[in-house]
Amino acid sequence: MKKTSFTLFCFIVVVLTSVTKIFSEEYFSIQKALENARRATSLDLSNSNLKKLPKTIGLLVNLRILNLSENKLTSLPQEIRNLKRLEILYLNNNQLTYLPKEVGKLSSIKILDISRNHFVEFPKIFTRFNRLEEVYANNNKIDKLTRKIGVLKKLQILQISANQLMELPSNIGKMKNLRILVLSENRIGEIPTNIGKLKNLEFLDLSSNNIKKLPLAIALLQKLEFLDISQNKLSFLPKEIGKLKNLQELKLHYNELAVLPEEMGGLINLIILNLATNKLTHLPKKFAAFENLQMLNLKDNLFIHFPEKISEINTLQELDFSGNKITKKEQEEMEKLFPYLKVEMR
Repeated sequence: MKKTSFTLFCFIVVVLTSVTKIFSEEYFSIQKALENARRATSLDLSNSNLKKLPKTIGLLVNLRILNLSENKLTSLPQEIRNLKRLEILYLNNNQLTYLPKEVGKLSSIKILDISRNHFVEFPKIFTRFNRLEEVYANNNKIDKLTRKIGVLKKLQILQISANQLMELPSNIGKMKNLRILVLSENRIGEIPTNIGKLKNLEFLDLSSNNIKKLPLAIALLQKLEFLDISQNKLSFLPKEIGKLKNLQELKLHYNELAVLPEEMGGLINLIILNLATNKLTHLPKKFAAFENLQMLNLKDNLFIHFPEKISEINTLQELDFSGNKITKKEQEEMEKLFPYLKVEMR
């Protein structure tokens, strides 16, 4: 999976800070934890070469955090159902293919990570967790999401990158509190219109899929600050994209865009715009309307002349125009025109 951007990291830190409490007793061995079972609230058994979790885990009824990541677990014991106070469960980097029904008894769960396992479907059991705020299911083999995913009303973060999803359920729009949605590196061909109902969405990563068009409802995501649709099959953008007034970073590289809508100039808070490796030959007339644009990447397009409109963007700090077919003389002239910029022309 490609590196998670710094922007996403910042968003997650903010959310984690708001839901993670300071716990009194943390242990790194189950034996030690059992000696003080009533006080044990956090148990970290990560990277312990575990093939099986002892049934005695069920005696640690006051656990709030359980970290079982980076082991060799293929199943979980029934006794895990006793952990009624558990809020954070890390199961990432194991060999799990399913979650037993007993996990559904963990009614206090807020954060659940099953990334880098062998799941082929999104566990339906997740829909029982009415307090769930964060789900991480990256790097599995999940090919579809349950239609009941909309019942997760408190969910704020959903990451299911590097799977085999081909479509999204229409009721995904019911997750009203969702702030971060990462669906990169799947096989998604179409985005449902109901995505426009995610009124609190701030971060959306749809990169590395098979998306050919964006729904007009994208304009309804008025809190969106980060949008990555790179490495898809977009040949055009809807004019409604210009209504995303809070968007700060837009990644459109590696698509098939030949033209851009005039309305893109409406992205008044945009700071970073990546249009590299498309089929652009010119820019829209209102392209210079960007009021905060600092980084612009037009690398490897089909420009034969340098767009003069770029010189009107006073806030620009970095420009990559390499890989286009302008003359050497024009390259030199443009480099002189932007002495204050970090410019890549060749």
